[in-house]
Amino acid sequence: MFYAGLDVGSTFLKGGVLDLAGRCVRQTVRRASPNFLSAACPGAREVDPERMATLASELLGDLLAVEPRIEGVLLSGQMHGLVLVSPSGSALRPAITWQDTRTLQSGAGKSAYELLQERLDPVVSEEIGREIGPGHPATQLWQFGLRGELPCGAAPLSIGDFIAVRLTGAAPVTHPTNASAHGLYSLPAGDWHHELIANLGLQTLSWPAIVPEGTIVGHWRGQGRSLPVFVPLGDQQAALLGVDLRDDELSLNIATGSQISCRSNSWRSTGSQVRPLLAGTYLHTLTHLPAGRALARLLGLFVEPLVRLGQVPPEAEIWSLLDSLARNAAPDNLLVDLSFFPCRTGQMGSFTHIQESSLNWGCIFSAALKAMAENYWTFAARLDPARPWKEVAYSGGLVQKLPLLRERITARFRCRDRVAENSEDALSGLLVYALHHAGLNPGSAWNKHPQRNGT
Repeated sequence: MFYAGLDVGSTFLKGGVLDLAGRCVRQTVRRASPNFLSAACPGAREVDPERMATLASELLGDLLAVEPRIEGVLLSGQMHGLVLVSPSGSALRPAITWQDTRTLQSGAGKSAYELLQERLDPVVSEEIGREIGPGHPATQLWQFGLRGELPCGAAPLSIGDFIAVRLTGAAPVTHPTNASAHGLYSLPAGDWHHELIANLGLQTLSWPAIVPEGTIVGHWRGQGRSLPVFVPLGDQQAALLGVDLRDDELSLNIATGSQISCRSNSWRSTGSQVRPLLAGTYLHTLTHLPAGRALARLLGLFVEPLVRLGQVPPEAEIWSLLDSLARNAAPDNLLVDLSFFPCRTGQMGSFTHIQESSLNWGCIFSAALKAMAENYWTFAARLDPARPWKEVAYSGGLVQKLPLLRERITARFRCRDRVAENSEDALSGLLVYALHHAGLNPGSAWNKHPQRNGT
């Protein structure tokens, strides 16, 4: 039995053939995500949602070409994106991504984000899992309302849910993992937080029905086939399915963005964000920690002279070189703050305590990796002050590119660690989703924890 898995990320759209009998992901393909549209306003990070849907459809065609026996389509998608959709299913405006910061702009008065925070009751904030941030749909919709730009009757969808609508032509629905990312989902009720929606003046929107995993959105028809398309999962939850996160582990997903997470049976937290996982469990998480996006800015500075000289080596070689330089560096007291863009650690980065001996790329990069390790250690206490985890489970592409980063973090936590067996963790999670839907136990393959190191 075979399914197609599609993961719609910030950097790439990825597809893979989910082989249920072989319990593996085969024939992976990828396409670069569309570039951001030209920003008429500073801080805008928008993409063309129709282009995203087209790329997803093309990936599905590629997968059918190599495995015509595919029986269904499963999706995961980047969280906190927002697409406003008309009753006919077309996008009314570009998709707003999680990297958009326009709600932080204050102009002459307070920003939309500040005004929303003043309006948010602490009890309600707990009920929605502390899930309202500057780039999240709730804040974007609130800003539209303040400006009188909220289209009555439009459906607010995640990017993954929009793609499911475009693939099938069906009415939109959403899974709790994507609904919660809007910042308007009630964890205790398991439904939209209608009181908060009304308080923010968003009740005129057409909110999609929230449905459980395994729900068929509709059918994709093409190449003489009719394939069921299942309700998409949030990409973070899909990735942690692929990682096979255990109760005694701390998850570090390190890619363009970064999250630190652990599983729980309770939606109440000590101050972290809380999101639905599956089967009545929850994910306690802290997101928007500086990671690949911040390091990419350092990499950009590193290669800028080479670009001008036309001598840029392949990206993989650059990462390998920086890892080597950092490994052999002695940065002394050099401190790097990676908050080069609004994130959980601040809105302004810095380099401080620079000495002549540390003013080189090896020391700068070494200090940057040390700062990342310290961030994870600090914010782990927000999930649980006792830091009880016996193991760190790594996922995301950056730990593959930078082995030294993993070493620095593991040394700070002083515990065992493992790296997800399959680097395509979201696609691996969709395989688990498919196995669950088919009534097949994922089996011992999903209980293996390879690449385990001691302290």
